[in-house]
Amino acid sequence: MGIGLTIVDSLDTMYIMGLHDEFADAREWVATKLSFERDHEVQLFEIVIRELGGLLSAYHLSGDKVFLDKARDLGNKLYPCLSGPTNIPCNRINLKRSRPHFLEISTAEVGTIQLEFRDLSRSVSDEKFEVLLGKKLAPCLNGLTPIPCNRINMHRALASFIDTSTAEVGSIHLEFRDLARTSRNITYEKAVDAISQHIHGMNKLDGLVACYINPHTGEFRSSSTVSVGASADSYYEYLVKQWIQTGKKNDALKNDYLEAVAGIEKHLYRHTQYSHLGFVGAYYNMNTRSFRRDMEHLACFLPGTLALGYQAGLRYENHLKMAENLTYTCYQMYARMPTGLSPEVVTMNINSNDKDDFFVMTSSAFNLQRPETIESIFYMYRVTKDPKYRQWGWKIFQAFEQYTRLQDGGYASISNVKNAKDPGYRDKMETFYLAETLKYLYLLFSDDPHLIPLDKYVINTEAHPLPIYDS
Repeated sequence: MGIGLTIVDSLDTMYIMGLHDEFADAREWVATKLSFERDHEVQLFEIVIRELGGLLSAYHLSGDKVFLDKARDLGNKLYPCLSGPTNIPCNRINLKRSRPHFLEISTAEVGTIQLEFRDLSRSVSDEKFEVLLGKKLAPCLNGLTPIPCNRINMHRALASFIDTSTAEVGSIHLEFRDLARTSRNITYEKAVDAISQHIHGMNKLDGLVACYINPHTGEFRSSSTVSVGASADSYYEYLVKQWIQTGKKNDALKNDYLEAVAGIEKHLYRHTQYSHLGFVGAYYNMNTRSFRRDMEHLACFLPGTLALGYQAGLRYENHLKMAENLTYTCYQMYARMPTGLSPEVVTMNINSNDKDDFFVMTSSAFNLQRPETIESIFYMYRVTKDPKYRQWGWKIFQAFEQYTRLQDGGYASISNVKNAKDPGYRDKMETFYLAETLKYLYLLFSDDPHLIPLDKYVINTEAHPLPIYDS
């Protein structure tokens, strides 16, 4: 992609870990080499949570304005993604041409860009980052509805408005809100607020959303999956995180979150027959409500989100109990594998004659070094102080070290967690291993009470800490 995703995504990890020399080198690269004049499409959701979130977090932690300047530049490139026919943003944008591409977009994408843009708007005192998401990102907010695009060409600032996942639509708010406030341009906050208001008014299944939204009509694709995994996950995560980011003042966000949790518990939360493991499955679609008994690793974010909500004042004991049960299940997805690493998906046994709680299809046996289980273990430890969570985290860390660390340096994902003798390297390491997995592990074992306190920071879906505001 040519925009230093691994470097930018890892900036705050280096800063938090005290890797001062490495951080200085990365800062120099950002200052002198990072450019968003790229004539190709990028996905709005990924660029917001990783690049924009990473730059904003690095600015807030270090106070170095070079990161804010780059964040403002990127935000402006993404602006066209909020220019679609509805409040739903585009999902792809050509940054050089500022041309959005409005595809069908996931609900999580829609809801998970808002923290970052709201912060940018407030940091630079420019409201457009909360209204229309920024100069480089701004075309993504210029659709016919409030729903942004999900891809943008960074050099041409061309946004793509196609059907996109709800996760994409729902997961840009933290970043754009922070951009709005940090850059003192409130426009971006107003735009992501419009996205929230649009989704708030959509027809849901007891607070549950379909996984895809059409940015031209602003409606869910009712034939798409109802899930808390891929294409919806961070939409739910950002409901409570936005509520926290804005000083717990927005009752609509809180109520949407509480309704969604109740819907999850009613429709998707089940138990295995063998040892009564709690898990979250999915409906194949919103119309038929036929249950799918797969538990995705991506869904393991949920117990951490429940624990965070509980810690933030939503003291529902059933939330914490469900968080405890799901964290245990997510840990078992690691502990019961020969490598000690979780597969991407497990299929749960829910019939009385089953002899195990779950099994793993060969096609789902790979491990991408994902952070969700470690993330939830971190939150559960912060909330309960139960030492078992550190023990679980240590075992998972040891498994990562044994099976994914390379002899010549670096790490790689593996193909088969069921084969301890030959798990098979995939010749790839995702940026989230450095940005999220290792950061959450470090925070889990840190005894410093002042290191990213949860009453001062809200952590975006790419593990970038952003400040909490009074409103």
